Amino acid sequence: KTNEDFYADILKNKDFNAWSKEYARGFAKTGKSIYYSHASMSHSWDDWDYAAKVTLANSQKGTAGYIYRFLHDVSE
Repeated sequence: KTNEDFYADILKNKDFNAWSKEYARGFAKTGKSIYYSHASMSHSWDDWDYAAKVTLANSQKGTAGYIYRFLHDVSE
């Protein structure tokens, strides 16, 4: 779930390129961590299920962040 802090953090950095780089890097680090902890070939189906749920939620949050940032920037 997202909250007000999630959206407020999106607008802190006025430089879109710098923000985008750090924003994507955060999700990439989470994805890499999930892979090693729950989604390699040696993990169970339950681990894979957990990894799928977390990464799907993160992809939705990531997309929401970019859409929110875009709408904010074009409305200024």
